[in-house]
Amino acid sequence: MNKPVPSSEGNPGASAPSGMQRLLHTLYFQGAAIYHFFTRRCRPAGIALGIVLVLATCLGIGHERRSVYQLFSLTLGMAVIGFVWAILRRASIEAKRELPRFATAGEPLHYHVRVWHRGKRRLSRAWLAETPPDPRPSVEDFSVLREPGEEERNLYDRQLAYFRWQWLMQQNRSFTGGFSRDDVDLKSGQQTRIPMEITPLRRGVIRLDDLRLLLPDPFGLFQRCRKVKAPNSILTVLPRRYSLPSIILPGGAAFKISGEANTNTIGNSGEFVGLRDYRPGDPLRQIHWKSWARTGRPIVKELEDTYYPRYGLIVDTLSVNRTDYQFEEVISVAASFAASIDTNESLLDLMFIKNEAHIVT
Repeated sequence: MNKPVPSSEGNPGASAPSGMQRLLHTLYFQGAAIYHFFTRRCRPAGIALGIVLVLATCLGIGHERRSVYQLFSLTLGMAVIGFVWAILRRASIEAKRELPRFATAGEPLHYHVRVWHRGKRRLSRAWLAETPPDPRPSVEDFSVLREPGEEERNLYDRQLAYFRWQWLMQQNRSFTGGFSRDDVDLKSGQQTRIPMEITPLRRGVIRLDDLRLLLPDPFGLFQRCRKVKAPNSILTVLPRRYSLPSIILPGGAAFKISGEANTNTIGNSGEFVGLRDYRPGDPLRQIHWKSWARTGRPIVKELEDTYYPRYGLIVDTLSVNRTDYQFEEVISVAASFAASIDTNESLLDLMFIKNEAHIVT
């Protein structure tokens, strides 16, 4: 886990973190790194075996029960064999992600990873795993941001701020999942496509730069976690969308030879309709030169353009709070409206207003 870039966005006048806050942040920051390291390499069966080993050790102290010693020897032997086996596993592969252009927050994204086996021995019983960007907050965010309802917690919880740390970790998570559904089984020199699935949790840009190969031991207790040589990928996540009732807007696309003041046209040319005499104001590129030469008077081509009714969707982006849930819901609802309107029959202007207006058609 790489250390995140400190940020105090949205709180430019915030005071510097206190010594206690820096100490708590360091403890939680390092503790999260240690927890991430061990949980990635120790599987649930290995954790259960460790608990049994500790219990057998405690029961064996001061007792001469043969069954306890047998249980201790069995669990210790399995742990040692599995640990050494996982460490000695080797693999040499290269990969490339095949991602779509966009994903949507809250919706599963299915994609493939193309894998090439460069090793000399057959590779089996291995899985791929995507590593999300580091969700640990910076010390500035930890000292400034507050968990919703934190003021209702007792003094002990407010001082230690552990629940605030967990809440910030949850807010900073980019996606869930990221594990391959099928195991990697390749001979030397072979290649294959492995299906993957992730579920983005929030809108924005996700940088995928840490693809891992998981190599477990035969007992399924431990696993080696090797980084795969793969180019970095960028995934753009669109806002979460909701199901809305059908929206029927007045008007629709129409073919007209001349527009009106309250309509808008797209493009400079349309479908050819016929020829007519030149009128003042007609563009010169519409002149039909062959007909002019034949008749001796200027003739222009008459084109039929497509005219669309125009609508606007206004979003007020005046929000300085990074944890403003209402603002995120506004963005999601606006995106739902924009996605539900048939842009083949009308034009939709997206207007974003803060210090100044930005319009996107």
